[in-house]
Amino acid sequence: MLRLVFTLSLALVAAAIAACPAPPNAPDAGAGEGEGEGESEGEGEGEGEGEGEGEGEGEGEGEGEGEGEGEGEGEGEGEGEGEGEGEGEGEGEGEGEGEGECSPTCGALESCATERLGLDDDCDGVVDEGCSCVPGTARACFRGDPGYRGTPGCFDGEEHCDAAGAFGPCEGSVDAVDACFNAAPTCHALETRPFVTAQLADGVAGSTPSDSFAVSCPPGLPACPTPAGSAPTDDFRSVVSGRHEVDVTGAQSCSLPLFSRERGLSVELSWEGGDVDLDLHLHRPGNTQPWALDGATQDCGWANCDVDAFDPAAFNLDAAEWFFGIAPPDPVSWLLDPTPEENSCLFAPGNRAQQWGLYGLGCHSPRLVVDRSSCDASVTDIDEGDFCLPETIDVDVPPTQQWFRIAVHAYDIDTLVHPTVSVFCGGELRARLGPSGYYVPEQALALGAGDADRLWLVADVAFFDDACGQRRCEVVPLVGDALTRAPLVVVRAGAEAAFSPPYPPLP
Repeated sequence: MLRLVFTLSLALVAAAIAACPAPPNAPDAGAGEGEGEGESEGEGEGEGEGEGEGEGEGEGEGEGEGEGEGEGEGEGEGEGEGEGEGEGEGEGEGEGEGEGECSPTCGALESCATERLGLDDDCDGVVDEGCSCVPGTARACFRGDPGYRGTPGCFDGEEHCDAAGAFGPCEGSVDAVDACFNAAPTCHALETRPFVTAQLADGVAGSTPSDSFAVSCPPGLPACPTPAGSAPTDDFRSVVSGRHEVDVTGAQSCSLPLFSRERGLSVELSWEGGDVDLDLHLHRPGNTQPWALDGATQDCGWANCDVDAFDPAAFNLDAAEWFFGIAPPDPVSWLLDPTPEENSCLFAPGNRAQQWGLYGLGCHSPRLVVDRSSCDASVTDIDEGDFCLPETIDVDVPPTQQWFRIAVHAYDIDTLVHPTVSVFCGGELRARLGPSGYYVPEQALALGAGDADRLWLVADVAFFDDACGQRRCEVVPLVGDALTRAPLVVVRAGAEAAFSPPYPPLP
């Protein structure tokens, strides 16, 4: 019998996990096959091939499809030769049952495999240490035992890739380190969709009509909406995806996170207020026709992707009609969810919600949710016409293995602004470009009068299924120079003459 001793590096994390119930989505026995090398202490030295099952308190490493560890006793059969007595080390090849890259449990080492990014593989309270990344990109993250990820009361945070190409700390999560699985806090996290009204009092146990609520929005938005309603004033409509911070003052004063999420692909563009007009564009996936900033089917933008462009009674040859599936998971042009609140376009500001509702088909993909021109950064009521809404393009059921391309057109600009483009995949922030991701040393991207009618080529985005069958997306920021990481800003004539640069290899 082999017995390996596994210790966590942080005593606090060890105490939290030792007190945990078993993760509800952890397997009774991990499964994985692979060829690899392992070290153990026992009697004898030997090499051999064989098959075996084992449980043991310890750790293992493997090359191939998985990594493994477990707790208990194990036995196995194999053919091989061995010699020697005493304590020693052995290596072998074989098949066994253990934990692989797809297993949601603690392991011995932090893994940088695609399937494991965002997880605290070694359960030391630090995520993705030693893993490389592309500056400006981000991903969801979860500290502590990955088996609790997705458990009621547990929520992912975000980790951002810094200028050196390394992940920063996992911030904003409600995770296993916080004992999210058995906590019954006074304040708890809430979830919503953009533009759908959330009742903030629902996150407070014993909330009273006199409670007051203040909300902080994610970075990049010039003004954050103010909660409305009465007794209490807790009606809040988010205008962007991501984590919002809610401060509660009253009988139960506390703070809680509000997570606003869209399905599929959601791209948001924000900048400072004023009379500047920037336009967000999304290029048809898998297509390499040139951009058409005034409207053509391959280019989703203000001219052909707003609600009017998809009026079933009209026949708009330039409308962005990209998908012809019958039902998800195939990409579809129209999606009507039986739960009204899941159709975020039906809650869009202004008269857009009414227009989408009159069509009776749900939400179209792609769609320009909001087309913003001038605005006033001091306005905090989203129903006022000069509130600084982000320009947003959504695709509810994006295809896999095809690249999208994101661009921003400086349509009308006579003063310096600092745009932010945030890319979300399935509600997960995957890039926030503009404030980060550019120049060496890193500095915020700025567009001014000299960039009028030019096109900032932002990033390519592709969805794919990883080796564990999970839907993921890859975001590749575009730069004009790989050494200086200068942004790729091109003249309009060139962008409308030829599609360039070519797409990267698919993930």
